[in-house]
Amino acid sequence: MNQRARDFAVLMAGQYACLGPGIRMLTVSELMRWMTIRITVTTDERLREVADDLGLMQATTERRGRVWWRQVMSREDGVVMIAAGPSREGPVEP
Repeated sequence: MNQRARDFAVLMAGQYACLGPGIRMLTVSELMRWMTIRITVTTDERLREVADDLGLMQATTERRGRVWWRQVMSREDGVVMIAAGPSREGPVEP
């Protein structure tokens, strides 16, 4: 691993630290003029905290088969930011 790779790893670790605990995944992708940032969190409570901290819109709840999925999203200035909560079977937390 060269220095550039080490610097990149330090930068990404800093992004995780900036968001706080309970973050499972952070991805960034760009398509044409849109940048999509996806943050996957561990619990619905953590989803609400991240959404409040980043000023994202109210969470929605979706059901796909027996699995529930909560997410919040905001589209402003060419950025799509999504924070998604855990998928799981059973009842959904309010």
